[in-house]
Amino acid sequence: MKTLVLKLTNGDLVMGDFEYGDEKNLCVSKPINIRLVPSMSNDGDIIESPVVSMYCQFSSEQYYEFKHMHVVFYKEVFPKIAEFYKKIAEDMYNIEVTRVNVRTSN
Repeated sequence: MKTLVLKLTNGDLVMGDFEYGDEKNLCVSKPINIRLVPSMSNDGDIIESPVVSMYCQFSSEQYYEFKHMHVVFYKEVFPKIAEFYKKIAEDMYNIEVTRVNVRTSN
């Protein structure tokens, strides 16, 4: 299965396993959001570190369709990146929500 990175028109960078595509949609499973956060190395150089999260943290859905009109580009990732993604996605999508606290203001 190919692991893809997608750049969306809203600026999001998403990684997921390719499931299928047609003339209108591209479907990936277990998508994760990737943000690159700038920081300073010990040498004083500016570097970017990836921060990842589930694409939709409030749903257990594992398959997402993206309309081509919302995708700037998509590319297959390097094999080592795919291995990293598969480990991270497996951990993220195998969580169980056991308690949710909701507070309302009066």
